[in-house]
Amino acid sequence: MAELQSYATFDDILDELETLSRQHHLVYRIQVGRTLLHHFYGGEFAAYASHDPNKEVRFAEFCEKGRERLERFGLSPRQAADSIVACHVFDQLPAPLAKALLLSQVLELARVKDGAERARLAAAAVQGDWSVRQLHDAVTAVNDGLPLDADAAAPGIQPPKPEDDQGKPVAGRLVTQAVKLGNLVGQWTAEWQSVDVSRLRGPQRQRLQEAVMVLESRLAELKAAVGE
Repeated sequence: MAELQSYATFDDILDELETLSRQHHLVYRIQVGRTLLHHFYGGEFAAYASHDPNKEVRFAEFCEKGRERLERFGLSPRQAADSIVACHVFDQLPAPLAKALLLSQVLELARVKDGAERARLAAAAVQGDWSVRQLHDAVTAVNDGLPLDADAAAPGIQPPKPEDDQGKPVAGRLVTQAVKLGNLVGQWTAEWQSVDVSRLRGPQRQRLQEAVMVLESRLAELKAAVGE
């Protein structure tokens, strides 16, 4: 008797295979991290993360001496170290969330120090099907002090816009962008103060002055639009 066949579409089957591939890669790297953490740091992530200058000697020696074999396993010294970090983050997250993430997303979440905030971001990424780039931006915003919420009319981190909402401005997102712009201007100003401006040529100084005038004009328009 012929076996029953699945009526799933080709895309459905490919999606399922892609999920299996992602899970395999994630599980492999997590197990790599767990093995290295056990042998070099006694299973203690705090020992790996400490600032002791002597802690990396044995691990670095291992990576150097075993470089050729590690490459056969698809591992560089950097990837080996990242695997330890990924293992720590993975183990701190609720299992259903952790297993639904990409390895690169797990590593993005490592940038969030607070465990509860990290779990909220992981949940938002999974539920909203965020890309790695979207999660990176959300992590950056949270680290800048913006809250994680689901109110698109308030400043904070919202899920990605649905397809039919692309291009439509939302007040809360614009506030978030304004905060990012302010941080960017502050960063540029700090960098400018550290350079040798005596080397600037006349045309460069003129372009800079023109750029500042444009910024002042745009800022005046922004203040008028925002109001009191």
